[in-house]
Amino acid sequence: MSEWQPDSSVLTQLVEVLSKNDADTGVQQLVFAVGFDICASRHVFLLTHDPQYVNDFMKSIDSFRYLSYVLIQKQLNSLARSKAGLLLKSHVERREVLQNLAQHPDIVYYIKQCAFRAVSDDDAQVRKTGTIVITGLVSADISHGPEALQVLLSLVDGANTNPEVAENLSVYLEGLYRRANDNTKEIVKHVCQGLVFAVEEFPEPVQDRMKDIIMFMLRCCDSGDDQVAVEACEFWLAFAETDSFCDYMDPYLGDDNDLMKMGPDKDDAHISDRAEDLAPVFHASKSHANEQVAEQKRMQKQAQKTQSGNADDDDDDLDLDDEDEDDDASEWTLRKCAAAALDVLANIYQETMLGYLLPILKESLSNPDWRVKEAGILALGAISEGCIRGMEVHLPELVKFMLGCLTDPKPLVRSITCWTLGRYSSWIVYGPEFSEAQGPHDPSYFEHALRGLLHMVMDNSKRVQEAGCSALATLEEVACEKLTPYLSFILGVLNAAFGKYQSKNLRILYDAVGTLADSVGEALNKPEFIPVLLQPLIVKWEGVTDDNRDIFPLFECLSAVAIALGPGFGPFAPNAAKRAVAANEQPEDVDIDFATVSLDLVSGMIQGLHEGSAQLVQTSDPPLIDLLLYCINEKNPDVRQSAFAVLGDMAIFLFEFIRPRLNQILPITIEQIKRRTAMTDFREMSASNNAIWATGEISLQLGAEIQPVVGTLLPELVHIVRLDKRAFAKGRTLQENAAITIGRLGLVCPAAVAPELENFILGWCEAVANMADNPEKESAFRGMCKMVALNPQGVFNVEVTDAFCIQQYLVYLCDAIVRWRTPSAELNEAFKTLLVDYKHNKLGPERWEAVSANFPVIVKDLLQRRYQI
Repeated sequence: MSEWQPDSSVLTQLVEVLSKNDADTGVQQLVFAVGFDICASRHVFLLTHDPQYVNDFMKSIDSFRYLSYVLIQKQLNSLARSKAGLLLKSHVERREVLQNLAQHPDIVYYIKQCAFRAVSDDDAQVRKTGTIVITGLVSADISHGPEALQVLLSLVDGANTNPEVAENLSVYLEGLYRRANDNTKEIVKHVCQGLVFAVEEFPEPVQDRMKDIIMFMLRCCDSGDDQVAVEACEFWLAFAETDSFCDYMDPYLGDDNDLMKMGPDKDDAHISDRAEDLAPVFHASKSHANEQVAEQKRMQKQAQKTQSGNADDDDDDLDLDDEDEDDDASEWTLRKCAAAALDVLANIYQETMLGYLLPILKESLSNPDWRVKEAGILALGAISEGCIRGMEVHLPELVKFMLGCLTDPKPLVRSITCWTLGRYSSWIVYGPEFSEAQGPHDPSYFEHALRGLLHMVMDNSKRVQEAGCSALATLEEVACEKLTPYLSFILGVLNAAFGKYQSKNLRILYDAVGTLADSVGEALNKPEFIPVLLQPLIVKWEGVTDDNRDIFPLFECLSAVAIALGPGFGPFAPNAAKRAVAANEQPEDVDIDFATVSLDLVSGMIQGLHEGSAQLVQTSDPPLIDLLLYCINEKNPDVRQSAFAVLGDMAIFLFEFIRPRLNQILPITIEQIKRRTAMTDFREMSASNNAIWATGEISLQLGAEIQPVVGTLLPELVHIVRLDKRAFAKGRTLQENAAITIGRLGLVCPAAVAPELENFILGWCEAVANMADNPEKESAFRGMCKMVALNPQGVFNVEVTDAFCIQQYLVYLCDAIVRWRTPSAELNEAFKTLLVDYKHNKLGPERWEAVSANFPVIVKDLLQRRYQI
């Protein structure tokens, strides 16, 4: 609210005039009864004791502030407040007045804020007057509509006690419908905005007019005005999010609207990037995941993007930033909006939409106009996820077509083809997932796509370079070990690219190299590969200063390379460690992103060199352990996240360095795990995730010595695994790590953890059920077997007679056991011992048969096959 304050003498006189009740009673009743009627407020001067005073008063621009002020003063009488509002509305609804007020945005802002406050006033008449003022503002200038609607919708939950709000919403929507045929583009744009907001936040009132709204939006999409079309495209995103609207779209799926806008078309690899073309670089800290397979790595990458603000909550959102070089990366263009809308609609209507779209795609892809062909390739990529089931039978022909488009003379066609090929990487590498394959998948699709994208990496257009590099990284994530036979060729191209790329595309190139390292791992650690991989990175390392933010993607890349090369990274490790640690010599003064990226590089070197990194720790200046203690207690969660990752790595490979400081480390680590903000704040969640994982690694090293902190630590871990899995979907990795750490505590201190078994057994089993087999999961299950042996009634009370209750608990444990694909011989024997004991000793064969009769068929079959149970 503005800091403006009225002159007391002027205010007193105004209130006195407005408070007098000697006007014609019939007119007064008319005004209060009609409420929204436009003519009523024009007679407001009849309600005043001194009409001439009012006319003179309104000549001052400050009169609008005074009337707004009176409207919200609860200590004043209702009559004065309502008259002030009606008088205010009678003027602001006039366009010439509002145009004059537009020269005073502070006054317009003050009027709106007072009107919004009045809508939620305790006085019914004031509430109605507030909505009248808002209606007047929107009637005169619809650009105020979206903000007004947002405020009204925020109050709609109380519509039963505040009917003025619900009524005003209806009036507002009717106003939007009336203005839909306006010829003024600015007004049409605001009508689009208002309808989109209504669809998103308050869909019920617009449902009856949905067919008209769809036709209006289709016209706007094809209006020829980019700003109007962008706002109209937003409608399809909002529309698709509302399940009840889906049926309305069927009659319109066949409509064809050309929504694509092309950018510049040029070869420009030789032109240096301008400083203003380079977006700021931010670093996203590492988050430990239990299943280090390709899918998990992709999820981790997406999580890191989300953390750094480069993605939203949905992992599957369409990302066109890589291929829209000529747009501001943060600008929501018509092109991006149209493609995103197509993506959303494809996910809703799937094969139904494909039936309408295929003829359009066929026509577009064969069109001699390269612009139409480019738009078709973009559309093909946009529907890749939602329509994949129906698309698979067409992909052999379409992928061959797109591979041919990589040689198109137009850079814009080549770049969008790279992006679309990346969207179909899974099919290119592995073949159809949903349709029946006609024989083995042809590996030449993968080889030709790989070679084609590598050719694009060396293109003479920056735009194509960027798209090619980005698509290559996507293909690498999917292909993993299938890349190994081609490593010599891949590394040769990437090495050459370092000598060709300007600053902006170097960042994408670093990502492609790092993703390659993540995907093929130690396959890179060969004498013939190491110099080809490291030489250009060392050149960039030596040429970039610590205050240049381009160092962040370089450090991230080197971290992945260090893990992959392992001992092969050794010769370069001392220089890398020295720079990473020295950069944090005064941690309170260091840039947060630089601190996290440096810690992540240290983490990568420890993971790669294992015990061989001890010398790096011994010679670090300042001492790494001192730096680590500072960073795990840092106020910034990103720094804590990276620091806890280093702590976990040191617990695995360099425990002797942290053991003497555990009396300081463990209390800080437990405090991080206890942070309840980790349940809602993604950055805190990631820091807690790494703290939990590090604690589990420390417990394995300490053994029974961890017991003094179990009583404090265990309730926090139990709380996490018991959270509802559906409501807490984003915390899946956090719950998995909590379950692993509980199991590990049970492994080293079973007597301390087993008594609590009944409090976490169900959540624990759910958390680990979908994890891939790995050593971390095995250690946790070994701990669980120990706890169950000590406290069998923790799984369920064997004295109860209700077989259904027993089955409800036991099936979770049995399901978690049979989900193992290749348990070790030791673990498999532990499972068999546990199950046989339950069947023959704890329950008895008859009760076991009664309980297991309702197990899922697959669980019963696997129990019989593996354990003869």
